Amino acid sequence: MIREARKPKAPKDIQVESKNTRVRVILLICSVVVAIVALAIGFSEAFSTEPGWHTVESGSQTYHCGGEFAMNYHFGASGEDPTDEEKAVKQLYTQATEDAYRIFYREGQLSQIQPGKPVKVDPALYAALAQIQSYQNRSIYLAPAYVEYDRIFLATDPQEAAQYDPVQDLEVAAYIAEIARFANDPAMVDVRLLEDSTVELVVAKEYADFARDNAIDCFLDLGWMRNAFIADFIAKRLQDAGHTHGYLASYDGYTRNLDTSNLVYSLNLFDRLDNSLDIPAIMDYQGAMSIVFWRNYPLSSNDRWHYFDFGNGRIASVYLDPADGSEKSATDNLVSYSTEDGCAEILLQTAPLYLTEFLDVRALNDLAGDGIYSIWFEGTKLQKNDPDLQIRANPELPDSPYELSE
Repeated sequence: MIREARKPKAPKDIQVESKNTRVRVILLICSVVVAIVALAIGFSEAFSTEPGWHTVESGSQTYHCGGEFAMNYHFGASGEDPTDEEKAVKQLYTQATEDAYRIFYREGQLSQIQPGKPVKVDPALYAALAQIQSYQNRSIYLAPAYVEYDRIFLATDPQEAAQYDPVQDLEVAAYIAEIARFANDPAMVDVRLLEDSTVELVVAKEYADFARDNAIDCFLDLGWMRNAFIADFIAKRLQDAGHTHGYLASYDGYTRNLDTSNLVYSLNLFDRLDNSLDIPAIMDYQGAMSIVFWRNYPLSSNDRWHYFDFGNGRIASVYLDPADGSEKSATDNLVSYSTEDGCAEILLQTAPLYLTEFLDVRALNDLAGDGIYSIWFEGTKLQKNDPDLQIRANPELPDSPYELSE
């Protein structure tokens, strides 16, 4: 028997009440709104700045000097919104690091200053050259010698570095001595300061011939002085904009603290005793201050541009005496500071006292009378010429052999 196939039943017409649909739509909208609000809050928190101390880095996508400086700022201390303040400070700092590179680096405007060609430079560079000239400092003319020292610092091992070391190679020593002879004589090489931020590099024929024979094309370089001028340059930008609740410090020893509040700051005081590096004491201070830290030894990886440790007790240093082009340091470390002068001024005042064989304490004390104070070590005894300076022993050196002066 064959059964007839059954037809499928027609589906029932199911009614959905409109009020239930409305509830579901409302719930869906609410969940979307909550998600959007949560996302907005997340973004807001991610891009907002909490009050307190923060590191400020240059956001530049081009050449800049931010990698040689550490800047820290206390956002919110001025009463401004920390987020808005951070944005303004970072933008200003970023622009300042770009401008400083363009103005003060060997590859920047200095490269445009060629013999016999008057050139208009940035007023900041003009002012720096005028300041250097006012102290009859000839270090900037040792540019070819700095190029030779770069070969030492870029060497991969002591054997390679020794080929460029004037202390170990008599031919290199004679070459640098000849460069120093030219550099120390204004009749051989000099910068003329003309009107309207215009300068002209004048090079005598004798030096020009020597330069041609030795493939020298760089006569002018701020060298190890550069970051002192940059620290002052950036500090002025910040101060002019009213941003003073912070400080910046270069890896090679130039610090500008802009904070005029009563907040207490501390500075580690290093010393090289034989082949050991210690922090015997800590300097506490308040208020805006400029600090220059001279030393004849490296402290960080960045210092590879200024020092080379041969591992046998010799550490090559870029700090050359312009009188003869040789490395000199009157003491292992010297900290000089002022509440009135900038880093460049302190540097130019103390350079003749540091780039020499022996430390002239009397001359250091004379500078103290002009508001530039100093701290140094004589053996294991710390010396200072600021009677109001607060110095305390490093608590992490309980058996320290050092003696702190009263």
